[in-house]
Amino acid sequence: GSAGSDTVVGQLERAVEDEAAAIVLTINPGGGSELASAAIRSKVNAIAAGGVPIVVSMGGAAASGG
Repeated sequence: GSAGSDTVVGQLERAVEDEAAAIVLTINPGGGSELASAAIRSKVNAIAAGGVPIVVSMGGAAASGG
């Protein structure tokens, strides 16, 4: 399925609250806003800085913002 930046940031926060051992994030948007990408990137960076490994899979259509 698909999700907007608020949903993705919320899911990332929930993973941290649930003490996830690692996070796998699949990104494959055909486009999007720079603001949305920045919000997700900021949360991913904060989580990674906290020591949670994050693996990102960029799909073939991962075009703008990323």
